[in-house]
Amino acid sequence: GTPAEFYRGKTLNWIVASSPGSPTDLITRTIAPFLAKEIGAKVKVEDRKTDEGINYLYNQATRDGLTLGSKVTGAIICNEITKAPGALYQTDKFHFVADVYPSVKLFVISTKLPYKTLDALRQAKGLRAGGTSARGDLALNSAVMLEVLGLDGKVITGFKGKKDLILALARGEVDIAVTPDDTSVSDEKDGYLVNLFTVTDKRSVVLPKV
Repeated sequence: GTPAEFYRGKTLNWIVASSPGSPTDLITRTIAPFLAKEIGAKVKVEDRKTDEGINYLYNQATRDGLTLGSKVTGAIICNEITKAPGALYQTDKFHFVADVYPSVKLFVISTKLPYKTLDALRQAKGLRAGGTSARGDLALNSAVMLEVLGLDGKVITGFKGKKDLILALARGEVDIAVTPDDTSVSDEKDGYLVNLFTVTDKRSVVLPKV
């Protein structure tokens, strides 16, 4: 039969491997009703914790085409590479369907920092980069940038999500970070941080001036 015949009248379970209210959760819930209309099925969105959600998709979810998952790709890859205790899956065994939010990562600095250029940062000592979990995407990105750019500093982890990290930057508790560009415009406008450059070979759609 056709894809339309396969999905019509069925229920598609969409697992969000993230916390309720996170960007991943909000994007999934925004897309879900449009997907349901397109395929003629009921789409049920369910939030599960990061590790629990991605492990469920790999080890327990049905293999009948009626289960989808949402997760930041970089986090999936980083957790497997660093052998995080909670990563009970193999990234290359997932079927990646679509990139629903092609974000660009930005190297950002605290507005409390006296240095405003990369050359100035290279002269600084004891820079503090921020991350969430020690093996998480944010921490690993910061660690790599310290090494690649030749900056003197260390990564401080333990922040409870990106929002907590942004507030730490605003207070000057952290000097630098590498974050997705999803809230970059408002974060800079609110005076929390300065978006210095993109950590990629392309510009951010939401911040094309950087």
